[in-house]
Amino acid sequence: MRSETTFQRIISNTGILAISRIVNAALSFIYIPLSIQALGLTEYGYLLIIIEFVTLVSDITQLKSWQTLLHYGTDFWKHKNIAAFQHILGLSIRFDLISSFAGAGISFLCIHYFNQYMLWPSSYQHLAELATFTILFMNTGWSNGILQLDEKFKAISLFQAISSCIQTTGCFIGSLFHLKIDYFLIIWMATQISLFIFTSAYAAFLVKDKITFRKFLSLPLQKIEYPSGIVSFTIKTSLSDIIDEVFQKGSFLFISKFLGPQNAAIYRVTRKVSTGISHLSQLMVPTIYPVFVQLRNKNEWALINKSLSKFLALFSKISFVCLGIAIFFGNFIMYKMMNIQYSFEKNFLILLLISSLIDMYFVPVRAILIVSGKVSLVLLIRSIVITLYFPVSFFAMKYFQLMGTAYSAVLSSAIIFIYSFAYTKVFLSQKTNELLNS
Repeated sequence: MRSETTFQRIISNTGILAISRIVNAALSFIYIPLSIQALGLTEYGYLLIIIEFVTLVSDITQLKSWQTLLHYGTDFWKHKNIAAFQHILGLSIRFDLISSFAGAGISFLCIHYFNQYMLWPSSYQHLAELATFTILFMNTGWSNGILQLDEKFKAISLFQAISSCIQTTGCFIGSLFHLKIDYFLIIWMATQISLFIFTSAYAAFLVKDKITFRKFLSLPLQKIEYPSGIVSFTIKTSLSDIIDEVFQKGSFLFISKFLGPQNAAIYRVTRKVSTGISHLSQLMVPTIYPVFVQLRNKNEWALINKSLSKFLALFSKISFVCLGIAIFFGNFIMYKMMNIQYSFEKNFLILLLISSLIDMYFVPVRAILIVSGKVSLVLLIRSIVITLYFPVSFFAMKYFQLMGTAYSAVLSSAIIFIYSFAYTKVFLSQKTNELLNS
């Protein structure tokens, strides 16, 4: 009964977040074709390359402060121990500030001094440097952590939906008046900045009753007392996510280098469709961590194990539906997204979808490993697989062109999931037996 309640709680919160993703997915069928229509596939490819480079730098310099806030601050928040909680919050805000300025600085220096080696035309240097400014507003770790702790998932969903509407409206205007690439880049920037403002303002509002405004502003600067291991935990979880982002966005830049902007655009749009179909699992990330942290604190390992089984059963049903959609409607979906046809579009979509579905199964497994203190294991297996991915992908592209990237993606996702799942099941079994025998 308790496992049912836990599972339903996570699914309910995920369902709220799913609304915004459904809105975004639906709107992407509007703003992507409009952008391609206005710019052309090659120009749109360059726009994506600039955006992917900037977001990649932001991601690889981003300390995942929201995970730190949830991992160490959940009990303090739940029991209203504000004196202890504000130290965790202050550290999280400090992590976000460090990440933002480091990311913006690194991105600007790379573009300024190495623009000739970038994958966009040299004449677009000013656009890439302009996009770098957005990195200052892409770290919403502490604010998202507060919203998750207070279970304000409706607000998270609303803010994301509003930002998607801003992007769609902007792209519609750009297409209507045949505006250039700089306009579409500014629209993307406005989307990111608006999301930052909404999230940060509401999170600050939530803590104002517990922490005075003056005290809140001074949190990043005050002397912070924090639990031992918190910095190590933050760095390891951040590195794990950084490796994943290098894989996701690095793959796009890798394809741009060897197959050109048009193939890169095809890969990016197809990847977006495949992850959009199976994105339910990613929505569980902010809802699953607070629940699993509380279960861990109570030593409810059997309940965590039962929840995992329920997730996998649910994902099997989702996979069946998603693959059916891709098999029967794959060609139609891709044509509507890009307004062009290519011979392997359905098979390419199916393979990338399989990779995304395997990643979906990995989400609760990864959450269990992290709340159990097995961050190093997640980091190790991802590091090994991603290190091998790029040389394997290079030879796969050499013999299979763009399809080779899909084969490589499926293989890497499968290896990560199989090893992590096997380890997790053994670990949960050991924990459950220890509690039974104690």
